[in-house]
Amino acid sequence: MFITMPIDSEKVKSTYKLTGTETRLVQSLCETLDLALSAKAIGITKEHARTRLKQIFAKTGTRKQVELILLLTQTRSEYGYKNCQSDSDRMTGRGAGLLSPGESQNNKYQ
Repeated sequence: MFITMPIDSEKVKSTYKLTGTETRLVQSLCETLDLALSAKAIGITKEHARTRLKQIFAKTGTRKQVELILLLTQTRSEYGYKNCQSDSDRMTGRGAGLLSPGESQNNKYQ
């Protein structure tokens, strides 16, 4: 299960002094969790994305993609993103006030 959601691009860009391409790459990484997909999505090669990712690591003080995503996940909550849903929650409706399979209205609030 992965948690994905948009980031406040302008806030991230200004906080970490990222370029426009770096900001788009970070935003896409937070949404796809995949460097190759992110590179394709923003119109750069995977090699260029790797180079940019190294620059992003240096600017954010991280060394791995997972560290970067965790940092931005913590940062997101500071930016006011509070209603985060995982992919599976979005698909099942959980987290949106809907009942889980097999859950009755009576035991939902007990």
